[in-house]
Amino acid sequence: MKLYPVAVDPIPGRWMKPPPPPILVKGNEEFEVEEILNSRVHWRRLKYLIKWKGYDSGHNSWTTHYNVHALDVVAAFYRLNPRALCQVNTATFNSISFSQVDAATNWRSPCQVTMP
Repeated sequence: MKLYPVAVDPIPGRWMKPPPPPILVKGNEEFEVEEILNSRVHWRRLKYLIKWKGYDSGHNSWTTHYNVHALDVVAAFYRLNPRALCQVNTATFNSISFSQVDAATNWRSPCQVTMP
């Protein structure tokens, strides 16, 4: 039996490039948002299904709206999906127990996004 050296990648496209590292924004590591795929209210909070730039669809995740800092991507999502959830409905709102909010948390409404 004669042995031959194996090609570097015998099945083209099988090996994926490693995902990009997080970027530093104000001292915090953040990943870049490629696209918002959907929105929902979960545990009384608006969440977006995020497609992360450089990652495959297996890494898509639901992220609370105030943790998404890509306003242009949020605005594009609502332009393409005008009927998508962008606020808590009245029935859910009446059941929310209000408490003191930490000033460090950004509670802006995603529906009030304006593009320059």
